[in-house]
Order: sequence, then structure tokens, then C-alpha cells
Amino acid sequence: MTAGCAPSSPTDEGHRLRVVLPSPEQPERDGPRALTRLGVAETLTRLDQNQQAQPLLALDWVKQLDRQWRIRLRENVMFHDGLRFTADAVALALNHAARSNPPLPALRNVNITASAISTNELLITTDRPDPAFLERLSSASLAILSPAFYRGGGAKAAGTGPFKVVGERPGDRLRLDAFSSYWNEKPALSGVDVRFLPVGTARMAALRQGDADVATDLPISELRGDGLQEVPLPRTTSLYLNTAKAPFSNAALRAVVSGAVDREKLVRAIYQGHADVARTMRRHDVTAPVPPQGSGAGQTILLAGPSDRPELVDTALSVAESLRAKGFLVEQVVKPYRELEPDLLAGKFDAAVLSRSYLPETGDPVAYFASDFKCSGGYNFTRLCDPAVDSAISKATGAPDRALAADGVESVVLASGAIIPLVHERGFFGHSDRVTGLGADPLERELITSSTGRK
Repeated sequence: MTAGCAPSSPTDEGHRLRVVLPSPEQPERDGPRALTRLGVAETLTRLDQNQQAQPLLALDWVKQLDRQWRIRLRENVMFHDGLRFTADAVALALNHAARSNPPLPALRNVNITASAISTNELLITTDRPDPAFLERLSSASLAILSPAFYRGGGAKAAGTGPFKVVGERPGDRLRLDAFSSYWNEKPALSGVDVRFLPVGTARMAALRQGDADVATDLPISELRGDGLQEVPLPRTTSLYLNTAKAPFSNAALRAVVSGAVDREKLVRAIYQGHADVARTMRRHDVTAPVPPQGSGAGQTILLAGPSDRPELVDTALSVAESLRAKGFLVEQVVKPYRELEPDLLAGKFDAAVLSRSYLPETGDPVAYFASDFKCSGGYNFTRLCDPAVDSAISKATGAPDRALAADGVESVVLASGAIIPLVHERGFFGHSDRVTGLGADPLERELITSSTGRK
């Protein structure tokens, strides 16, 4: 990207939008997401409200074999650097993504190879049948950038979206201008000025003081006033129990914990009503077990929780209080998530309060269950290794109806008692009354679009 951010000219200031976002914590994940969220980069497909793939840069597609897809691309699309959007360019981008080490989240369980058939037709081959293939292509990590970006030499990230990057101070600011050759609806804004602020209260202050038109990822403690929007997120805060060692290798004690937590109190006292009671892992109806009454008298447990968000700290404190009321002796460890994760994966804690998205980069809930609850799962914080769960996940992996398949898996996981859902989360962003046409995307992939305007 280019260095420095030039000031706005007086002639276009009234049609520019000022946006404050959180600072990227993990550039390999948050960087691409910011580019799609700000209307710089686009993907081949997009997900609708039912998490089904819809055309974006891809016009349509045909499944030729179990492992091959023929994709027709939009014509007359240009990258911001003036290069044409072609099948060769898409193949270069996807093959570059496929070689990433470590693997990109969207390609963690599948390998792909892409090749151009013609100027606007592409053949993509996977190494195994993949029912979630089209949904994978919607991941921000698979956004298509100009060939110059992948060839090195410090070329800036030139996408195909309604706004192009014209200036940057890494980790601090981005300056975007409207892309006059955008293939779709002409952008309503002349540009966007982005600041990255790591602290949620600072983002809220910028909005209230008139220094920003839009502020995202706002803390619950600051939710007051007009111009605030809430979006139900595919994210649940849950209590994870380590099933690989005592005391929670004992299913009866896991059930005691499930009966101890007061979800309504969490929503009311900690989330101030800005969350939803969770008895299931996803926002839908599946069978959740009814916990029996019991006691954890004499059982000592080490409870972990991240310090990154105040509500997670308070939730862990409340859970600890509830467990003590059931007779458990609770010790707590509170650290930033990055410091906790290695010990969580190593099984060094008995329980942990964590916030996890159940729609990962692929948009596929079955992939979430495989990652978090299969014996070999890469994020199996519960260290659950249950043949019934593994069997349910294996059967669901090849099912064409991903949501229905995930329902069956979730019922089996909940029955294990390894995870206790607490609250379904919401996302919060604010804007001035002059802003129109923001994208309210629960997957946080779309915010500024060609329709976004400033009165």
C-alpha cells in the first residue's frame, strides 16, 4: 500500500465519510476483512441471510464432477490499478491463497487448484468433495486482488470494489477514494477516511464528539444515545469444560455445572439486555439437555477467561460465583486471549469462558463443530473425544444441507455436556444521522458499500 495520507480537498469533504474501526489484531485475518468491509476488495461469492452463496464477482457456476467447478466471471470489471479482471487473475489469486502457510482458515480442510479456461471462465478443483465450496469463496481471505499484488514489489492492495486505497499509515489510517470505473452502482461517496483505534471507548468518543461519522465494535458500557444499531451475531459466549481430566471427565459433574449457571442474570446484569439467553450453541431450536440438580462439593477447578473484553471478565466472575454456590472451589486466571490460547489447547485449565463464532470463514457450521469438538479438532478446547460426536460430524461433513446437518451434530455435542452455552452476542455500531446505506452484516464482511452516503 502507499505511504502517507493526504488531506481531503475542500471540494469533496462534504461527500467523504469518516470511519473508526478497531486496530487489526491479526493482520492475516483482520486485514482482508477490513478491505471487504470498507468496499475495497470483493470475493467471488457472497452469503445471503440464510448463509447461502450468491453471485458477486462470479456470475454463475456449474458443478462438473464431485471435485470440479466451472465458474463464469463478470465481464468489464477492472482492478483499481487499471488491470483487467480475468480468469487468469482469479486463478493467480486463488492459487496464491492455496499455498499460504499456515493454511488460510477458509482453506484449512481442503486444497484447491484454479486454472483459466477462457478470459472469463475458470475451473477450480478441490482435493475432496466439498459441499461448502461455494460458501468458502465468500471468505474475505479469498478476496481477489490485482495480479500486481501477488507478484511482489510492494504493490498496494488493488481490489475491484467501489473504493480504492490511495493512502495509508499502517495500523493507523487509510484514505480511500471512490473508484470511477466500478462495475456496479456508482459510489454515492467521494471517499472514506478510516482511522484505527484499539479502544472501544475511544471509538465511541470520536463519534459523540463529531470526529467520526461511523464507529464500529462499540463496548456495551457505551450503548446509549441515538444512532446506535445492534446486529445479532453468529457468536456465542459459552463455558467450555475440559473433559480429558478430573473433575469434568465425570459427566455427572458437567451436568451440575450446566444447572448452576444463571443465563438470565448474565444478560440482565452484565450485558444490560444487549444479548440473548443461549441454551443452544447456535441461534436456533435444537434439543438441549435438562441439567439435573447436584453438587460439586470439594471439587477444585481452575477457570480461565480472557481479559480482552470487560463483559467476558464479568461473565467469568459471575460463573465462578455460581459454581462456588454449588460447592466448587474455584480459582481464576484472567489474561489476554493470545496468552491463554496455548494453555487452553494444551488442556491446562478445567474450564474457560470463551466467545466463539459458529460461522467460521467458510460460513459452514459443520466446519465449526469439526474444529471445536472432533477428537482431532484444531480448536478442541474441551478436549472432547467422543465416538458419537465424531461419527455425527463425519456424517454431516458430506451432507448437502449444511444447516440441517449441523442441527444433528449440535444435539449430540450438547448431550455430551462439554460446552454450556451462556449468551448469544450482538454487534454494535453507531453513526451520525447524516449517514445512509450502511451494510449491517452479521458476519462483519460488509459495512461501506456503493450505496452508503452522507447527507
